[in-house]
Amino acid sequence: MAALLLWIDMMKLKTALSKLAGAMAAMVAVLLWSMKPVYVQQLKPVLSSEQIFFLAGMIAAATSIIIWLCRLRQTATILRSDKRWAIIRLTSLSGLCIGVWYWAFYKALSGDVPAQATIIAFTWPLLGILAIRRFAPALHRPLHIWEYPLLGLAFIGAAITASGNSGQYHLMLYAALAAVGAGLYLPFALRAIALVEPITRSRVSASFHVISLLNLVALTVGACLLALGGHQLLPLANLATDHWLILALIGIATYLLSEILWCWGLSIASSTSVAAVAFFSPVLSVIWLRTFFAADVPGTAWLGLALVLVANLALHFDVMTSLLRRLRPLKGQPEQG
Repeated sequence: MAALLLWIDMMKLKTALSKLAGAMAAMVAVLLWSMKPVYVQQLKPVLSSEQIFFLAGMIAAATSIIIWLCRLRQTATILRSDKRWAIIRLTSLSGLCIGVWYWAFYKALSGDVPAQATIIAFTWPLLGILAIRRFAPALHRPLHIWEYPLLGLAFIGAAITASGNSGQYHLMLYAALAAVGAGLYLPFALRAIALVEPITRSRVSASFHVISLLNLVALTVGACLLALGGHQLLPLANLATDHWLILALIGIATYLLSEILWCWGLSIASSTSVAAVAFFSPVLSVIWLRTFFAADVPGTAWLGLALVLVANLALHFDVMTSLLRRLRPLKGQPEQG
């Protein structure tokens, strides 16, 4: 009996550690995301937002293709599986949504209010939480009643942030559109990962395949729309080495690595509240923009940011305290032979 109780305790500990690992992976993804506005600000003097999107996407796609070729047998197994059409359908839907996120976010950052645009765009975890409950309810626990007012509080914070945008309302609309795209991609990506995981026998590997495919879809759709709109996707002048390095950081770190970490972490955490960790990204982004570029952050934006952050902390605090409770060893268990 003692052995059985020990096994149960070990399983609980393993589950708790998995959830903690998921939360930590999500935090690393958030740190990588938070640097994107900084990278974009550095490239704005030489590249348009459309060119940044396209070139960084090409680097991410090339990286994925190289890894696919190195793991050709596993890739072929996925393509031959009986679930391949469901996987392609889900990743295509997710890719369409993430394409909207990438394109609209860069458009929002193209103006003079990058800090406020970043805050608005990162209301997407709220939409992601609701979208998961609608389109992938079996993958995560339902939200508690008390969590819904916190979601509303974060939306109020975003609205306050938008109210002080120096009249550039069109940039706030792009930021809001980015939030919608980023929120809707999540349930379809998680469902696709759940289908690929039994084939690859690794959730990390499944996350890579799904994220790589949806990035290809996003790049293809976005590039076609931009080209039809008459936008110049390739730079007219040669870029310096440091510009290519920044583009590589955007493509590999934020398009590929952060998305893999994010989806993997969220899938093993099995709690939609973990998605609220993403609200730390605009907090860090605003700090970076203020520190490195002296970006203008009006008082209303700081107030909105504070409300968004409070809502996030309240949601996330419940997750972390739950993890700590699970990690505590059971006391008072009688040992039986």
